[in-house]
Amino acid sequence: MSEGPPPLLDFAQSLLHEKRFAEAEHTFRAICQHWPGESIGYNGLGLALEGLSRTTEASESFRHAIRAGTDPAAGWNNLGHLHWVEGRLEEAAEAFQAAVAIRPDFTTALLNLAHLHEERMETDAALDAFERVLYYKPGDSEANWNRALHQLLRGDYHSGFLGYEWRWVAGNRPERAFTQARWDGFPIEGKTILLHAEQGSGDTIQFARFADLVARRGAKVILECPRGLVQVLKGVAGVSQIIAAGDGLPPFDTHCPLLSLPWALRLGLDGIPASVPYLHADQSLSQVWQDRLAEYKDEIRIGIVWAGDPQHPRDSSRSTTSEGFERIANIPGVRLFSLQKNKGGNPLLLNPNVVDCTPELDDYSDTAALISQLDLVISVDTSIAHLAGALGRPVWTMLPYFPDWRWMLDREDSPWYPSMRLFRQTSRGDWSSVFDRIYAEVVQLQSLGISRQPV
Repeated sequence: MSEGPPPLLDFAQSLLHEKRFAEAEHTFRAICQHWPGESIGYNGLGLALEGLSRTTEASESFRHAIRAGTDPAAGWNNLGHLHWVEGRLEEAAEAFQAAVAIRPDFTTALLNLAHLHEERMETDAALDAFERVLYYKPGDSEANWNRALHQLLRGDYHSGFLGYEWRWVAGNRPERAFTQARWDGFPIEGKTILLHAEQGSGDTIQFARFADLVARRGAKVILECPRGLVQVLKGVAGVSQIIAAGDGLPPFDTHCPLLSLPWALRLGLDGIPASVPYLHADQSLSQVWQDRLAEYKDEIRIGIVWAGDPQHPRDSSRSTTSEGFERIANIPGVRLFSLQKNKGGNPLLLNPNVVDCTPELDDYSDTAALISQLDLVISVDTSIAHLAGALGRPVWTMLPYFPDWRWMLDREDSPWYPSMRLFRQTSRGDWSSVFDRIYAEVVQLQSLGISRQPV
């Protein structure tokens, strides 16, 4: 652009940023009229039209930006994003690749390509694309964070947990401030360390196991966790004191977020402590549930969870509906026990073979006691799956097509929980085939009869 447009362009782009798409369309059309040989006006117009859901016009505008020639890579990238939103994944990939072919250092297009590879479960290609971003832009937080997640997904825990520290920048999780230094593995014999939960309850249960390794280095370990976990985590090996989040903290010398412990301890996949149980149900509460469930002693008792926290960013992919459990509930000799919180008026609970236990579950210690009296837990990827695994109880975890990093790839077991089996989607959103496999396994379990082990 040789004259005049920057102030108008800045105004138009601010309209896009504020999602005032109709006004942005009008302004970008003025830019295109006065500077028809420039790509930037047509790219902006296309984005405004996409925001207005006028996708055919948006596509035409992006193609005009490509033909204008001053920045065809941006046009290809925008066209790729449009195709992606429309579900035309192959065309989206071709457009992103065209953008990168023109500008190999176009990191925005490379990031889009990497995330598209993720959606298609092309994990090698996704990791390669993130690596290419970092070649041109080593400090890019999004690429560093996502590379770490892929390294963890592939079982490269040494590199992955080092890169996982990028979560403080890319994961929108500001690191908690203390005057004491954060522990990074330096000698702590004779010191007091505060280990503090930072993410969900499932993460806290999963990573509490590392307290024992810290204690073995000669430290006194204080564990801070959500109030609902205090009772069930009291017996974790290595923990000298447990504090509910929000309560006053005792004196300590150093601290560490729970999910930074594998990095601070310099652990790889083969160093993950997987001795279970490392949590134990309260005996008096377990006795209550033993008595409560006595009437079902001749049936296979299965706890079920079909949905996680709706506020979780990936809840739409990891949660399912209760419908898949209907057929399982009707297998003779099987009794289902709902552990599902926030269930509303779920129709599954009208099935006489399903017992709703949640009114009696105030915190995780109650749930742990109930799980100790069940033969099996079947759950989507939630804290209950972690709880059952940490208790050493049989648990079948249902996973979405693109799983969370901790479940890795192409395996039916978990190095974190020896008593867990993984049931994975074979295509995106396909829970029906997962339930078909689980139904067949429960039928087989029922045919073998009950072999209940004392807890």
